[in-house]
Amino acid sequence: MATGQPEKPTTSETDALEEARSLRLALGDTADRIEDLIARPASDPLWTGRVNDAMAELRQAFNDHVQEVEADDGLLPQLLADEPRIAHGIKQMYTEHVDIRTIVDNTTEMIIGCGTQCEADAVEAIRLAVVDLLRLISRHRQAGADLVYEAYSVDIGGG
Repeated sequence: MATGQPEKPTTSETDALEEARSLRLALGDTADRIEDLIARPASDPLWTGRVNDAMAELRQAFNDHVQEVEADDGLLPQLLADEPRIAHGIKQMYTEHVDIRTIVDNTTEMIIGCGTQCEADAVEAIRLAVVDLLRLISRHRQAGADLVYEAYSVDIGGG
């Protein structure tokens, strides 16, 4: 680094990145749990309730993620301030937050509408919707990690 130039703090030293890592892990763990639940036999009378509870956990984990990374001192504003060249990718993150929240709500409504015992067609529709949602969340997490890496050459980790 040239003499007299301040060294740019690495993202790995920031609170925003550390919190994003923690919430990334929590979101991934929650997604894994719901994936496991939807694969269980739907003939179990507790299946719908368990899947609904897991969706509530997923909603909370995703909302926690969004609140943290979008906060004034969160990761997305920090990335934008540090690396304006990735503004398009950051804007995409904000858009995906809205889209994923809508899909979480719609999927939850499907599960609630099913009642305590779902018909086979409803179970299949729920499973497909949840798998599609999990795929979106996974791609969102990957895109976020790519943005951090592009900005700072730091692997955000978190599974």
